[in-house]
This record gives sequence, C-alpha cells and structure tokens, in this order.
Amino acid sequence: MRDMNLPVRIPLETTPNEMSEVNEDGSDLLNNRSCADSANNATSQLQLSAPDGNLYQPLPTGESIRLLRLQPGPRDEPISCSLQPANFNDNLPAYEALSYVWGSSSDTRPIICNGREIAVTRNLRNALQRLRRRDSTRLIWVDAICINQRNDEERGHQVRHMGSIYQRATRVLIWLGKDESEEAEQAFLLVCSIANRANDDSEDNSEDDLNEAPDERSKRNPTTNSGNSSTTKSDFRSNKKFEGSPQGDLEINPAASPEGNADNNPVENSGKDIAIFIKDGIKEPRSNSDEPPPWDPSLWGPVKSLLDKSWFTRMWVVQEVTLAKSATVIWGDAEIDWNWIGTASRKIWDNFRIRSQFRIRGLENACFMHSLFQGQHKAEPEFYNFLMLLYWSQNLEVSDARDKVFALVGIPAQNSALENGSIFVEPDYTLNVRDVYIRLARKIMEQDKILSILACVMPGGSCCPESVQDFGLPSWVPNWTVYWATVPIMGFHNSTKHTASGPVRLEIIENDDPKVLLAKGLELDLVSQVLPVLEDGDYGSVPERMRLCIDAYFNHGSSLQQLSKTFTAGYTVSHILIEDDISHLADFAAFLRRVDPAWAYVVDNISEFDLFNHEGDAEHYQVALYNYCTCRRLFFTSHGKLGLGLAAMAEGDTICILFGGQTPFALRHENNRYILIGACYIADIMKGEAITEWQSGSTTIVEKVFELW
Repeated sequence: MRDMNLPVRIPLETTPNEMSEVNEDGSDLLNNRSCADSANNATSQLQLSAPDGNLYQPLPTGESIRLLRLQPGPRDEPISCSLQPANFNDNLPAYEALSYVWGSSSDTRPIICNGREIAVTRNLRNALQRLRRRDSTRLIWVDAICINQRNDEERGHQVRHMGSIYQRATRVLIWLGKDESEEAEQAFLLVCSIANRANDDSEDNSEDDLNEAPDERSKRNPTTNSGNSSTTKSDFRSNKKFEGSPQGDLEINPAASPEGNADNNPVENSGKDIAIFIKDGIKEPRSNSDEPPPWDPSLWGPVKSLLDKSWFTRMWVVQEVTLAKSATVIWGDAEIDWNWIGTASRKIWDNFRIRSQFRIRGLENACFMHSLFQGQHKAEPEFYNFLMLLYWSQNLEVSDARDKVFALVGIPAQNSALENGSIFVEPDYTLNVRDVYIRLARKIMEQDKILSILACVMPGGSCCPESVQDFGLPSWVPNWTVYWATVPIMGFHNSTKHTASGPVRLEIIENDDPKVLLAKGLELDLVSQVLPVLEDGDYGSVPERMRLCIDAYFNHGSSLQQLSKTFTAGYTVSHILIEDDISHLADFAAFLRRVDPAWAYVVDNISEFDLFNHEGDAEHYQVALYNYCTCRRLFFTSHGKLGLGLAAMAEGDTICILFGGQTPFALRHENNRYILIGACYIADIMKGEAITEWQSGSTTIVEKVFELW
C-alpha cells in the first residue's frame, strides 16, 4: 500500500474544545452522534420513548439489522415510519443509509414509529421530512432508530456491522441540515466550478497516489476523481431544475427527495460537459480557468460555511462516506454528488493562499475522507495502516472516547479481512477508555513491528495537557481525544521515516502489567538546557519566538545547516525528509531575510555555502517551521547536541533510542521507572549513527531495558 503522508497544519479559527456548543444546524458538538456511546453518557443521548420496551424486538440472528420504512406524505405532516428486520445472509432489500449529525439531545421532536410516539432530535426529524416521498415509501437505515440505543450488547454488535451497512446501501444520503442562510446554491455553484477545473487538470494526471499528503500531491497538481469520472463534469440540483444531474433526469422541489435511480453511481455517470445552474430561466455556465478564483469573502463565504458544517467534524462519517457505493450531499433543498465536494476540497487545499483563508477543520477532513473514498473505488481497493487512519482522524469529534477507535474498524485496514469477519480491533464497550487505548497501542506495535505509535504521544492544542482528560493512561499510550497542535515526527514510508534505531528491530519484553511497557534501547545523553516553548500562534509571531533560539545557536556554535533542519525536524513543507540540504538552507535564509532585516548577520554567515544559485522560498520554510515548532522547544544535551522536542521537556530528561523507533525519545526518570515525554529530533543521530557507534563497542552508550509507565 502506498503511504498517505501527514498534512501540514493550518492555524484554526477554533479548536475542537473552543467551538460553540450548538451549531446553526442544531447540532451539539459535545454530543455528536455516536451509535455506541458509553452507558455513563446514556442520559445525554437520544432517548426513544418506548417505556415497555416493545418498540424493539430482539434481532433474530447475529447477521440481522433493522431498516426504517418511511411512509409517504407532505413535508409538513408528522413523520410516520416502521421498523422491519433484514438479514445480511438473505437477499437484502434495496435501501439507502443516512449519514448525519444527531444534534442536541435536549432539542427533540416527536415522530410515530411502529404506531408509537418516540422522540428524535430536531435535526433527524428535519432530515426525515426532507427525504420523505409524496407518493411512495422509502427504505432507509438510520442508526438512532434502527439500533436499540438502550441495549449495550446490541449497540456493540451493530457497530461491528456499520461498515457493511453503509457499503451495501444503494446510496448514502448525507444530510447537512437546513439551509437557513440560503447559501447552498452559491456554495454548490462554486464547488462545481472548481471540480470542473480539477477534472480538466486530471486528464494529464491519471496516476494519482491517494496515500500522499495534500501538499505532496500539490507538487504534481493531481486532483482526480474516482471511478471513470476524470473526464466528466460536475453538477448539482436544488428546488430549481438543473441540467446534467448526476442522479438522473429529475426535478427536485421542496417537498420531494433525491430519488432517481439509486443504483446509478453519480461518480461514474455524470452529465453535461460544463456544470450549468438554471435560475430564473437563465443558464450560467461556470468558468474553466486553471485555478480557483481569488479569495473574496462574498464569493468564498458560502463554501467556507459548507465545509464548516458540523458533519465535517464527526468521526463516524469517515467510514460512512468512505464505504459508500455513491453518496449525495443534501443541504436544505439543494443537493450535490459527494465526489464533487471532495474534488473541490482537494483543489482548494492545493492552493496555499486560498487554503490559508479557511482555517477550519472541515477542509482537511473533507480531503481525508475523499482520499479514502477514492481508494475504495479503485479496481483494487486500498488497505490502510490503522495508525495512519487514527492520525488523520484525530481532530474529528466523538461523544464517547472509545469511538475514536471503534468508528474506524469498518474501514479496510492492513492485517484485517473484513470480508471474512476479521477486523483490526473488536468494538468492546465493556472496556473502559484506558483499556481500549492500551490494547490498541499494543496491537499496533505487534502488527507494525515498530514504535511509531510512541511518536503520537502529543500535547493538546493549547500546549496544556493538564486541561485534557487523561483517562488514567500510561505515558506511552496516545490520548486519541487530544487535538494535536503540531505534526508528529514520524512517517509511514521510507521518504518520511527517520531511522534513528537503524536496522535493530523492536524488542518488547512480556510482563504481567498491561500498563507497563518494557522496551529495550540505548541510553545516550541528558538534556542540559531547554529554550522557551514555541507556543501556538500566527505565522507573524514566529520571529519573536525564534530570537532566543537564534542567539542560543551562536552561543553553542552549532552549524546553520543543522539549525535550519532542526527547526523543521528534518522535514520539508510536504513532510518529506530533506534530501537537498542546500535548497533547504536557502529557504531558511530567505525566511530570515523576510521576517527580520536585523538578522542579516545570520544570512551572511550562510554565505559560506553557495546559495547564490538557489533562490529560497521563505513561505515554504515558514509553514514547515509552524508545523514542527508549535508546542515544541529547542534543547541542548550534555554532549552539546542540538535538538527539538515537545514542550514538556525539561533539564535532566534522558535522551534514548528505543529499538524499533524512528526517532530518539525523551524520557523522565521517576520512582525507578520512566515516563515518556515524547519523540524528538537530533540531527546527528537520525540515520542510525548512535546504533553504529554502539555496535562498534562505544562505552558511553548503554543498552538497557526501559520500564515505561
């Protein structure tokens, strides 16, 4: 499998913990829909008013699910529906699956199900009203109703089937909520325009690596569609009539639903050569220029509102859209093929200046989901490294911390065989969060045979881990509920992996305490000085944060080439290991010249290298600097080595190499054990130099077993 690199970080207007409690579509981000929330949170979840328990009959077999039959009627009439069992091993009836945000559990509306009045969230009621047909029933899978949310055993069992449920649906319907600000049509128009341009570009870029980071992809300008859509054009529909509808020739009105032929894959069967929006009888063909239009809030505002919808922050939607045969996004009375939103998001991401204006998680998440969606629509679907999936989804929201793991088990992963019922991690809701995360960490180490997961022990967005619930986790187990403020020093293929432990393989020693990790490695050095934390902030504040670091460099006599690499942890802006040292140094010099003319003396010292024939890119260096320095600090060791580590590092910490690790690690000795502080970068030992020295008989490097807790 080809690797999906780690993305750059764009400063966000809000972090997950800072976002408003209730969104415009009525969704409560702290109670986003999770089909298997913990029993402890049961009182905050959707409550179905079935006091005698007769709404749900036990499912007859382990392969059974329930489907919702939505009765026809005008949009404003009360919703009436019924539940019917179905079995994966029998001939499943054709059904669609709903992907949506549950919404606030305190804001409910009544509907009739199996002849009983039950309460559902307002957002779900609105979705059912929008999807209800006038004259015929509609068969839909809706998790909040089709799963007995009060039965813990059933919830856990149904989570195991979630991937199959969405994969076998004829179509996934993505409900974003009502279009109260009337932005959907303008947003979808621009999305179509951008997607059409991307389709034009993709004709010359048919070989698309979906496992690359967006910034690596931008080097080759690849923005392709899945299936056969690279030569088709995008369109969307609303209560107005649109030509070239990807769902078939059908007029949609406020009381109707996105019907058409559910088996018609919009990814493979698009319409006109140019997306045409028909409004007031006037056809408006979209532009076909090479790049998205310049940033203009009045033009881009609706697209930003689209990608800022809370659906794009939900963890569960990743597998829902990834596994879909086809997917339609519905926002109010307008709808569009999901593929066009994904394609447009890629194009936006590839344009740095437009991307930097968004500063919202939804853009990055849309790119991630689109890459997975495309990977599953290849002739040979992709299988993903589970740790990579965890990384890419780390800023998505759940209301049950265990779902940061369980919401991914339906996506095809390496070392799993979904078609045979084998998944990477069994969703067991009888375990607490700590035990789920510990079991996951050990499973990943066992499967990958390396210690990349230790590099995922990261600080939160404010660099204050004490503000985050730790669930009693050992120091070596990542907290997957933390929104990382910085990019981890790790990678998934040779062009992104440091090799500090050289060829020495991972060696974990068995012990009776699952909270303790016994790992072999080498004790190298001690931290003698730490510099101020480079806190989270805008690019413009970088010079002030760097000044002490530059001065310390002169005091210790480190080379400028080493300093330029240390600030970016040995990576380029695209999270690729630096291969051209001189070009990277030229970028550093250009950056210093631009941000502070007073640093001319630093640039003059670089003149010992032949930089005159290398025009540096200050912006590239600045972004790389932000990616790797945020919530980190420079440090020096007792042997005079310069390094970059996490903000929690302190004088006296031990620098070691753990066998099977990509990087050195900082540990803190406490009570005859060690606490993992985090991965770090030291330029002199990132390619196995310390291992070579140890194997040559060095007496200053000590092999030992580190007991981490």
